[in-house]
Amino acid sequence: MVAESFAACVTGVTMSGDDDWTAAVADKMIRQTRLAADRLVNSGVRPVGLAPGSHRPAPAYVIGDVLSPAADRRPGGSVTGVRIRYGNPADQAAEVIEITSDFTPDCESCCPLEYELGRAQHEYEAMAMGEREIADPVDEPDGPFAQASDEILVDAMPREVAVVSLGDYRALRFTSGGVHATVVGRYRAPVRLSFEPIADLTPYFPGVIDREELRRQLKEMRREPPAPSAGA
Repeated sequence: MVAESFAACVTGVTMSGDDDWTAAVADKMIRQTRLAADRLVNSGVRPVGLAPGSHRPAPAYVIGDVLSPAADRRPGGSVTGVRIRYGNPADQAAEVIEITSDFTPDCESCCPLEYELGRAQHEYEAMAMGEREIADPVDEPDGPFAQASDEILVDAMPREVAVVSLGDYRALRFTSGGVHATVVGRYRAPVRLSFEPIADLTPYFPGVIDREELRRQLKEMRREPPAPSAGA
């Protein structure tokens, strides 16, 4: 989570002392996180999440939202989509599950599941290598993809859904209460995932609270040697 917000927050921060620099960047990141948290909480949207007590990799946090310029025409106010991640992609042995909730009638942000598998694989592998800025892949991966069906729980009710997989990565999509949920991740099968709307998004913003841990991570990132250039 720190690496994903790092590049935007270091812009304009020019302090010589390591402690002063990390404090300034940490404060800027926390302010931005609080603004995002307030915007989402106040918007009244209820994105889909993994049900408490079910299979839920930790930690759980919001990693992005989508804002619409035509806020008055959207059922979710100005927020048209929210992505929540469970688990730590930087740990190659960890299970990770992402859920993107699209609140638009036509699922405007929905991409083919094959593309979502390639994006997740690309992002997780880059994060495991310590990359800070990760661009989305341009094309869908070549595969081979496997097609199957699986039973999930949606609001405690069983539902059969189509699942597309690429190695250890799996993706599926369903609609509940007018919300289009795209689920993609790296998790072991068989496991029956259970989903329900999230009533309170506040716990999904851990960066709002732990300032000292955030400063520690920033110090470690600043001391890392720069990545070699492509021509080196």
